[in-house]
Amino acid sequence: MSDDDSSKSKDTWLKRIAEWSRHPLALLLVSSVVIPLIIYRLQARNALLEARQRKALAIVASDAEFEGQLYSLFMDLSFFNSNNGTLLEIPKRETEDEKKKREDELAKRRADFEKEFANRYTDFSKLFSDQHLWVDDLPVEGVVLQLFTADDVRKQNTNQASVKLMKDVEAYRKNVADCRLVLGRFHDLLRDNGKYDPNKVTGDWITGTYNRLHIERKLIVDELVEDFMP
Repeated sequence: MSDDDSSKSKDTWLKRIAEWSRHPLALLLVSSVVIPLIIYRLQARNALLEARQRKALAIVASDAEFEGQLYSLFMDLSFFNSNNGTLLEIPKRETEDEKKKREDELAKRRADFEKEFANRYTDFSKLFSDQHLWVDDLPVEGVVLQLFTADDVRKQNTNQASVKLMKDVEAYRKNVADCRLVLGRFHDLLRDNGKYDPNKVTGDWITGTYNRLHIERKLIVDELVEDFMP
């Protein structure tokens, strides 16, 4: 077929399409079926995007709740440490009477502190336990929001989106576990006369690790948000 013949054939088809598009039935089909279908698909896609955005915001809010409670408990321990440093730190020279007076006063303050702190720490540990953490629901929600399939989650090695989300979930879980460990470490330090060392509180063992975990967790949350906003 020559180029002229091909051009004429193309023109013929374009004319037929143009003529058909002006037919009343064609207009009816477009207005009653095609356009509503396009609108439905756009609305469904927009609804899906909005749902993903809401999930991304919920991730930030859930971490903020954890951060708020963690910070509150950490500051309780910090205040107790600051207010009772002279009692916690064993003097180089101390008579038996001075030692008994210091330890009795410290025991009283510890008892008052533990009444409130122990209950709050227990509630915190239950809410953010290893048994079930809020991030554990994210893979299922990723399936619901059509980021990947349930089969992808089960296999854990086929879909990049599901693999990344699972990796980020595990990273967040480890960070939370490490944060609980730092709180427990700080708490034990303040409860045991023989363990107390002010340098451990201000150094990397307590405060330094707490700050590092805070920075790491914010980066993990950014990744989790990105998982739901690809």
